[in-house]
Amino acid sequence: MKLRNIIRNKYYSIVLNVLNKKLAPETIPRTGEKAQQVDCLAAYLRAKDGSYSLLIDKILPNGVEGRLWKGREEGHKDNSFIDYSEFPKADLEITHFYKTYNLTYDSTIEMILKGWSYYYKGLILLGKAQQFIFNKRKLARSEKLETLRVIVDKTVVSSNFSTSPAMLNELMYPLRWIYHPDRELNTSFNKLLLDSLVESGDLKLKNFQYSLTSQALNTISKFEKDERRHIQLLKQQKWMKILTFLLVLIGSAQVFFAFHR
Repeated sequence: MKLRNIIRNKYYSIVLNVLNKKLAPETIPRTGEKAQQVDCLAAYLRAKDGSYSLLIDKILPNGVEGRLWKGREEGHKDNSFIDYSEFPKADLEITHFYKTYNLTYDSTIEMILKGWSYYYKGLILLGKAQQFIFNKRKLARSEKLETLRVIVDKTVVSSNFSTSPAMLNELMYPLRWIYHPDRELNTSFNKLLLDSLVESGDLKLKNFQYSLTSQALNTISKFEKDERRHIQLLKQQKWMKILTFLLVLIGSAQVFFAFHR
């Protein structure tokens, strides 16, 4: 039993020792240039029975030291020590404040697997690469049919659904549109698009929010019929071109053979 305690204490003291090196300050900037320099951690230990919540301030060989939560008015105060033997009776939450990101681990195992392995940092780099590629594209301006379809889908899920020019960007390009250099231009276009749908009776405007009308379904149905006709017409034109080419080819062959007889 004593050996088990020694191994347990050694495990927690080694894994959590990073808190001693990168303990989060009282205030952490989350925007601007200062946020880009942030690299610190904060950890909470909360009893499963709700008897205490401890903000960890120091990692020791046989336990942690920190301040207990005393409510909103008092905040964290009253220094307290909790032995590692009490950890199974509590939930450990570790947050790594890295630049503008908040990377959360719900256990020491998760911190080892995702923190030490650079899992999260890899996702951040991948996200930046995807954003860079996305920013090189021009945002496709939402056409009426596509816009109405998206709003209908959302309204089916929530009957009170409404949107705005900026929110329409989020519906079309979740998360990435806000970092796109053309976001303001596209938002302005979205307002014109939504206003035109109000004028046609497909949307209604109230308190700067756009919501669906019953006419929208008829409009979508008409659009889809026109779209099918257009696709069918393109197919017919394609086959007419092929047929014309074959007729020209046959005619040219006949002329060739007639000339060489």
